Amino acid sequence: MKAAIAERFDRYDGASRYHFGISIEGYILAIPGIPVVAAPKSALIINLTVWDDEAGKKLNDEPRQITVFETFGTDLIIGSGLTMTADEQLVILSQNAAKEVEKYLVEQRAEQGWFTPDPQTEAVSVPEVAG
Repeated sequence: MKAAIAERFDRYDGASRYHFGISIEGYILAIPGIPVVAAPKSALIINLTVWDDEAGKKLNDEPRQITVFETFGTDLIIGSGLTMTADEQLVILSQNAAKEVEKYLVEQRAEQGWFTPDPQTEAVSVPEVAG
């Protein structure tokens, strides 16, 4: 999870610092099953809290719970338990979770004004959500 968050968020740079509190609440890794009839899928549930260092407070009073599933693609029609190791499944789930965290942050910026720079400091560069 740490690597996926770093991969997605290390590109952001600005005048202020924010920290994420991310807890893994649960996960399910697919185990081999009967193809097509019982194609098992992986899932990950996390809680996210965002801290504003400068203000010394949380931006979200209650943690945001995010649930993600494995990426559905041609290789996963029969279930990842039949085609991927546990480590490979965790990498995909972590990447999907990091993407959902980014989507949530972009939404909060638009709806709640999160990450809006102080006019007297330099502007924050906020890229669009990448695929």
